[in-house]
Amino acid sequence: LDLAKVYSEALEVIGRVDPRARDELLGELGQFEESLKIKLAKDIFESLGDVWRVYNPPTEGGLVVTGLTAVVNLRDRDRLVAANGKLVLSALFGGAADRIGGRRRPGPQIGQFTFGPHTIFYLKYAGWGVPFAPAWCITEKELVAALSPQNVKAYLSRTETGGSLADVPAAAGLFTDEAPMGLAYCDT
Repeated sequence: LDLAKVYSEALEVIGRVDPRARDELLGELGQFEESLKIKLAKDIFESLGDVWRVYNPPTEGGLVVTGLTAVVNLRDRDRLVAANGKLVLSALFGGAADRIGGRRRPGPQIGQFTFGPHTIFYLKYAGWGVPFAPAWCITEKELVAALSPQNVKAYLSRTETGGSLADVPAAAGLFTDEAPMGLAYCDT
């Protein structure tokens, strides 16, 4: 899934259906991008690869979607790290403005902590009653994202124990002509 292409095509489809809605959406996105000093498509979407691994392991909180984790290879790590830095800085100053301005309910804040050689970032929703703390980590080669920091830590804690599921003889034949869009495995 190439997120940059999906974004571009979605804007094109919206423009064909309702050009004014597309212009309004681009205006809103432009304000959002200006406030964060990043460009979603260029700085984030184009930085990500097009091979995603999304899973929900029962051993890591997989009740319904609580263990949901996504991992994507990176095309441009440096650009993504720079965009993440701007996002964190913007959240820091936005949080300070909330405290100084005396808003009743501050917006989400970004927290971070070190786990081994990695920095894990997560959203904090003080006073919102949100049961998730979406988290992400940019490694040397991947972006790891999950609904909780624990799932990011679980992924980062894994050691290489074997090859890909695509290397198993029963599945390998599926990868000879065309790469499948998805592959599921159920260990009963």
